[in-house]
Amino acid sequence: MFQVVLSIATTQESNDRELDNTPFKIMDQLPHPAEIKLIPLADIVQDYPGILSRHGIPLDRWGVGATKTTDDLLGELEAGESTLVVGPDGLRRHTTIASIEVLYTDEEGRNYRLQEDRQEFTNGVRQRNLPRSIGEKMPSGEAPLAAFRRALAEELKLQPHTLIYSGTETSSTVSESYPGLPTDVTAHLATASIAPGDYNPDGYQEVQPTKTTYFVWQEVPA
Repeated sequence: MFQVVLSIATTQESNDRELDNTPFKIMDQLPHPAEIKLIPLADIVQDYPGILSRHGIPLDRWGVGATKTTDDLLGELEAGESTLVVGPDGLRRHTTIASIEVLYTDEEGRNYRLQEDRQEFTNGVRQRNLPRSIGEKMPSGEAPLAAFRRALAEELKLQPHTLIYSGTETSSTVSESYPGLPTDVTAHLATASIAPGDYNPDGYQEVQPTKTTYFVWQEVPA
């Protein structure tokens, strides 16, 4: 684990060179035993979504309520945001995200943490207990610093005042978006603070064609 402290106002250019020259590949993030095989995108597209059904993925549960569809997953794969692998335990999805804790301190010294409140889809509402304020999928080859900036700009329409990059962590989960498809996540971690002029006490919204995500501030006890 390493830490880079970036003050956008004073050290942006030098830190861009340090972090933006370190692109990653999704499959490089997790140790994989030899028996786990990456499925080439061309093979997936040729046999999609049959490849999911043959591995026992319950597609009848996809696209229901706040879950995503087979088209959503295919879009992730084609954009390089996810890969599919197959091994002894079956089919798995691998993805890499920029995971950012967003903080603000007011003039009286009170500290606030931004958190996702809910996602409202055209066909349902989802509430997630995220470990950090925002998480944004990273396409293969995107550098961490570029991903942090993009995530903050796209989801909150903000640029950070300061940014602390603290390395990566990996985890495995059962995907809420794609029921029945085990997912391995590599998270690039950062903590961002925002300037007083960017603070909105009412929170923020990210509006997309199929969903709106709401973010709210929570005061952090002293």
